[in-house]
Amino acid sequence: MGFLDCYSAVSEGLVSVFEWSVVLGLVIFMFVFILVVDILWFKGGFKGSVESVYLEFIWTLLPLMVLVFLAYPSMVLMYMFNPETGASTGCSVMGWQWYWSYSMSGFSFESYPSGAYRLLDVDNRLVLPKGGWVKLFISSGDVIHSWALPSFGVKMDAIPGRVNVLDMFCAMAGVFYGQCSELCGVGHSFMPICVEVI
Repeated sequence: MGFLDCYSAVSEGLVSVFEWSVVLGLVIFMFVFILVVDILWFKGGFKGSVESVYLEFIWTLLPLMVLVFLAYPSMVLMYMFNPETGASTGCSVMGWQWYWSYSMSGFSFESYPSGAYRLLDVDNRLVLPKGGWVKLFISSGDVIHSWALPSFGVKMDAIPGRVNVLDMFCAMAGVFYGQCSELCGVGHSFMPICVEVI
């Protein structure tokens, strides 16, 4: 359906929640459509109002059940985002107009676009270990940016003066691409993110 390949449990969960929501929405649409067609074509329209405590109870209970069916998978996915285990690696991510800078274990570097691979590759990739949780501390030095890696199903805003924390599990090795997902000025489209998991 146009989604990227999923490389984490979180991104698979996001696609599952989306599919579940679409199916539930289609079921509700078809139910309402059939009721309207039945009333308008086969019963001659609305012939007046009839009170029914039982129907009011059903009309209150059904939307509540729909909300529960939508909320449960979302809550499960939300708790997947916040693991209780400690991350094996921590990395500080700073957004600047129009590049990213990374710092981990006393080692800092900037990541500028290299112009290769559809303007998504960078000169210095962020290298993360495979098979462990990574804690990213994301902030900005000038304007609001957003660090997004769609293949992992993660996106976190980089806000000046505030540090947002993102936990990410790197299950597969490879090179993954993302971009700044917040309009941040003239060079916004030239703020690629490239993560290499080894």
